[in-house]
Amino acid sequence: MKEILINKQIGSDWWEEGITSEFVRNELNAAGEDDIRITIDSPGGSVWDCIGIYNTIRDFCRNHKNKITTYIQGMAASSASVIALAASSVNSENKIIVEDNSVYMIHKVWQVVIGNEEDMSEASEAMKKLDNLFAATYSKKTGRSNKELLKEMGAETWLYGEEIVKEGFADEVISANETKDESEENILTLA
Repeated sequence: MKEILINKQIGSDWWEEGITSEFVRNELNAAGEDDIRITIDSPGGSVWDCIGIYNTIRDFCRNHKNKITTYIQGMAASSASVIALAASSVNSENKIIVEDNSVYMIHKVWQVVIGNEEDMSEASEAMKKLDNLFAATYSKKTGRSNKELLKEMGAETWLYGEEIVKEGFADEVISANETKDESEENILTLA
């Protein structure tokens, strides 16, 4: 199995090299015919890099038969929450699995804008369109309405463990398990 780590910010900036679509494309292509595990633990980052990575994963899924499991190990926040849905958006057999203490956060798009009134208005319209694109992505996975998801995005919604599955953003939660002997021993001790 080939593992792809998305464990940094999405996109690069002046201070840090983050996860880019080029990195993801190279990692996917290196998998050959192996199953793939995309492990996510990212606070998010650039909306533009997010779209590129999301579409890179979707394109790979449309053109290859590899089974892809997306595993949220720690945090899938902001743009990383969108990327987490990419493989399953193409093939429902590509599952999203979270730890019982993973964190998932959705919010409306942020942007830094410099300029005059027209620049601000154009940026506002572009941000509304991006919010609608991401709400549609969330809606496809969860089956919930864009309107409801836009409201949750506006409130900056944080989900934890089981809540991520309950709200429809993931398929399965992994809990910390005790062995059978330990469980029986604890039951007897408590009795």
